[in-house]
Amino acid sequence: MITLDRDPTVPKAEMPCGHVITQDSMTQYCRSILKQGNFIFICPFRGEDDDFNGKGCEEEFPYYMVRHVACLDPGEQHEIENKIAENYFNRKSDIRQCPGCGNYSQRKKTSDKQVKCPVCSKANGKKYYFCWDCLGEWGARDHSSCSMVFALRYLNGCGTKDIGRVKGCPIARACPNPKCFALIEHKDRCKHMRCPNCEISFCFVCLEQKDKSGNYECGGPFAVCEIAPIQNTFA
Repeated sequence: MITLDRDPTVPKAEMPCGHVITQDSMTQYCRSILKQGNFIFICPFRGEDDDFNGKGCEEEFPYYMVRHVACLDPGEQHEIENKIAENYFNRKSDIRQCPGCGNYSQRKKTSDKQVKCPVCSKANGKKYYFCWDCLGEWGARDHSSCSMVFALRYLNGCGTKDIGRVKGCPIARACPNPKCFALIEHKDRCKHMRCPNCEISFCFVCLEQKDKSGNYECGGPFAVCEIAPIQNTFA
């Protein structure tokens, strides 16, 4: 059961994974997911039985089912679907929101830092460009260090998630290797991570690296450890 309401008279919906949830619980869960900056709804069940062994269910709820169980009225549906779209675009690596008009633009090449907004260009009667990394108007400053600005802004605004029994861990981290700092996003499963860039192994929760003997001081893949603060510097 994935609801705090134990009243047997309150209607509950059985989800595809077999867990049940009330209308109010689904609505609260939906808003919580969106507030964290996410747009995918994963079954929030956490259990200690033989099937889950302290891990989460991890079954994805399709949005049409979330909408149906939560019994969203037209106003709520409009609000939530707009937030889903906003979170999706904010998390897409090839899409940015134009600082001039608020519309979303996609760059032609992954190496492009100077991006033209067709909406602003048409409205202003001249070409309007913005920086892909810092989202400032192009030419208003030196943009050589903007990738670092983007990385820090992304880490501070990425939202949080539960990893195993650890609640409220940042969704994204920078690799703790001081020679790397690649941005990494946690998708699913345990807290142990290998950087795809430099290939060091570290804990996504506390950011401690694997020791020379190949072990983690913070324990096994689903052990609870202290959450390292959001990274605000790469020094």
